[in-house]
Amino acid sequence: MWIVFSLTFLAASLTANLLELLAFVIIRPFSVSLFRRVNACLCYLHWSLIPWALDNWCNVELRMFGIAEDIEDIRKTNMITVMNHRGDVDWMVGYSVGDRIKILQAIKSVMKSFVKYLPTLGWSFWFSDYVFVKRSFEHDKHSLQAATKQWISYDFPWTVILFAEGTRFTEEKHQKSLEYASKMGLPELKYHLMPRTKGFNLIMKEIKNHVTAVCDLTVAYPRGVPSISNFIRGDKMYADVNLRIIPISEVPVESEEELSSWLINLYKEKDDLVDYHHNHGRFPASIVDFPPRFMSTVVMTVWIVLLVVPFAFYVYTVVIAGAYWTLAILVIIILAAQLGFRLLLTVSEVPRVAEVRKKEH
Repeated sequence: MWIVFSLTFLAASLTANLLELLAFVIIRPFSVSLFRRVNACLCYLHWSLIPWALDNWCNVELRMFGIAEDIEDIRKTNMITVMNHRGDVDWMVGYSVGDRIKILQAIKSVMKSFVKYLPTLGWSFWFSDYVFVKRSFEHDKHSLQAATKQWISYDFPWTVILFAEGTRFTEEKHQKSLEYASKMGLPELKYHLMPRTKGFNLIMKEIKNHVTAVCDLTVAYPRGVPSISNFIRGDKMYADVNLRIIPISEVPVESEEELSSWLINLYKEKDDLVDYHHNHGRFPASIVDFPPRFMSTVVMTVWIVLLVVPFAFYVYTVVIAGAYWTLAILVIIILAAQLGFRLLLTVSEVPRVAEVRKKEH
């Protein structure tokens, strides 16, 4: 099944990338709005394969906690989502949540600068107005300002997911974060790194009049933080997500100092939530029912029919014809695709994931 998924993902993503490029060249010069709508549909045609894989390859048990009516509202308006960063598959969990509440194709985010050069997902992120940063605020502030101008010009709702910690959790980074908190008189976080406030403040300053709320999304893993390697092996995953909607009227967007304190306090609340989860095996809010979307299965099935079945038939004809040199080349292509897909997924995998898992047990 993994071979089928990885080949389908790569072929589908490259096909979608080509269509995105054609739309960018043909449609965007005449109508930016139409291009964005077309591009959102094309994004869903390969981004949705990630939630599909979590549900069908890893058999993920994803529990969502919160108020159903509040979560329903996310798809109706522009929103900033602040998500904690526990490990390598957080973005996959975020995509799965986005798919279940039907906003996957409208997601934006902030990425490391090298990501835009990665085939398939990286290219698609560039077409979708993600922002790419180098972790130097003096350099990145111009990229952030340019991105926010793009976001607020959209004529349909979008959601920006921000990992305010700036990087994934490791013991070494956590120790530095604790030292910084002690030095600055800030609350010490047990399960998180101290959030970086400058980028968050700049983004909120630029879009404060164009969003109605901040979505506080906190993820915890009942049986340890999974890694990309777990995903590749198809290990069963367990993830719990707590969603809370905070009206923009409750966010002190007019004062940078107050906004910085607000974000730090938000992460203290996240820390308390994860600690509660650690002790009780769940979040305190009620479980809400947002099952996997059948649409991702439809998309996967269509791609298999259009791409994998013809390829498999071609391989069959090569075997029947006894064209063993051609078959050898096809096998090499399949193996290369497998290796390329693994490298694509593991390029930013965090070392010493075992330390993170140990922290949550």
